[in-house]
Amino acid sequence: AYYHVEITDENGEMQTGYIPRVYLTEFNGAPPTPHTYTAQNKTDGTDMLWRFMYITLGVGVICILVDVLLLKKPKKEEVDEPEQTEL
Repeated sequence: AYYHVEITDENGEMQTGYIPRVYLTEFNGAPPTPHTYTAQNKTDGTDMLWRFMYITLGVGVICILVDVLLLKKPKKEEVDEPEQTEL
């Protein structure tokens, strides 16, 4: 469940202790195997065109919402004048 560990610190002193096994992984000293990932390479420019369209449409929607929700003044309802009664 535990490993007995001995290390030398920066001052050259030997430190010993125990570390739970769940915190350690075995390592053989070899560099890890590199993984190669290939991305789709588009050179026709359509990706930039779609990004531009999405940004333009997004800005347009935001402008419309600001106009409708914040800048439009509600219509004033005609208020009936109270009837005057004679006393």
